[in-house]
Amino acid sequence: MLKIPIDNYNNILTLLELKHFGPLFDYFDYEGRKNMSLYVVNNALDNSTQIPMQDQVDQVLSLVATLVQDQSDQPEEVSCHFIIMSLVTSYTFLYDKNVF
Repeated sequence: MLKIPIDNYNNILTLLELKHFGPLFDYFDYEGRKNMSLYVVNNALDNSTQIPMQDQVDQVLSLVATLVQDQSDQPEEVSCHFIIMSLVTSYTFLYDKNVF
């Protein structure tokens, strides 16, 4: 259900303006938050969304915090370092394919 606004707007900056969107992530377990965060990040990459202002960058990082900082409920074998490296690898692959 939360994917509907992501797919409809295709702009992470618009999602940040929805005051009830981000807090809904708190109702998910770790896996759900991680999956939704990945979905948001991939949508931003797919749509070449540029985030021009520092406060918007901070809001995005807060929204996808599951990917960039360790969580109290994450499995022990998962670290944010692994997730970040996976995202960097995906971005690099897309960049090399001239998607950006």
